[in-house]
Amino acid sequence: LALVAVLCSGYLLYQKVTGVYDDCCGHVLDGRWSHWFGVPVSAFAMVMYATILAVSFPAFAIKRSAVAGSILRATAVMAAGAALWFFAILLFVEKTTCLYCITTHLCGLGIAGIVFMVTAPRFPASGALPPAAGAIGLALLIAGQLLSKPEKLEITGGASPTPKAPSAADDGSIAFTSAMRIHPDKFPTVGPAQPKHYLAELFDYTCKSCRDMYEDLKVLMKRHPDTFAVIYLPAPLNRRCNMFLPTSVRDHEHACELARASLAVWHADPSKFAAIHDYLMTTPLPIPPGDAEAKAISLVGEDAYRKAYSSATVNGTMATCFGHYGVLAKENIRMPKLLIGGGKMIQGVAPSTESFVSLMAKQFRLEGGVAPPRP
Repeated sequence: LALVAVLCSGYLLYQKVTGVYDDCCGHVLDGRWSHWFGVPVSAFAMVMYATILAVSFPAFAIKRSAVAGSILRATAVMAAGAALWFFAILLFVEKTTCLYCITTHLCGLGIAGIVFMVTAPRFPASGALPPAAGAIGLALLIAGQLLSKPEKLEITGGASPTPKAPSAADDGSIAFTSAMRIHPDKFPTVGPAQPKHYLAELFDYTCKSCRDMYEDLKVLMKRHPDTFAVIYLPAPLNRRCNMFLPTSVRDHEHACELARASLAVWHADPSKFAAIHDYLMTTPLPIPPGDAEAKAISLVGEDAYRKAYSSATVNGTMATCFGHYGVLAKENIRMPKLLIGGGKMIQGVAPSTESFVSLMAKQFRLEGGVAPPRP
């Protein structure tokens, strides 16, 4: 059990340090509960379970039974308490699952059961000190997490001015970076016709962090209704359609079909895109392609949808989105990617809606940039 927990926590630590998240736990690892004053909690878990693994070998446990018993009693309390703490966070706060997290915590509960119900009588009694030490360690973990501030959301890129709305003097395209210009009329765009600022987002409908970003953007645009318009660039995380997807990223089921369905609605009737986009971003995953198709047909009609689904326009739009993704994913594969102009980009998702709106308010010098935290 300790070996399995070491492997799982080690893999979580690798993802946290490198920022290369798979779809299983990326949402959790991007959240505020994944660290303790900036240190990944998976690092503490890996050390704890490696210690349990080491002292549980008979060569050590028999020769130094008093020490082994004390260490196992202390770490068993910490493992069981941490498991219950993080299970509560997954269930009531994050409201999501993480296979490697759950496996690690189940191993912790199993270890605690073995230590206190099976092996404890074999070790010399050491009083209440070891369990008390474990309880103190658990209390420090919980207190530190409650007191730790969410990880800072940073904007990467240059310091040049934010993008301006297109004027009659140019071709209407927006320069988000020195090498990337995007025309709002050639991609799905949601927001006022003449916004003060354009944003462009590369996203995937099956990406949990992209769904959080969608909710963040809705709050931002509700608070500043005439300020922002968002250009949406679907970049499905599946090699069936995205040849630029790195091998370290697991294919997301149905990602290609959902993206194409939304673009088909946009091509058939641009005014209906917001409806299909909201449906695909808010409907619980997984979304069967048939359900997405049924929703799309209800919005634009079957004939228009079928014609648009395989049209050259939709094919070209997806190809362009993949091209942008391929360029931006070379340095960091995290999704979503929100281009805010001047060569600047937000990658991943904010720890809370409040931090996202506050950051954008500061970046664009807006008033009233406060929003409720993410549920």
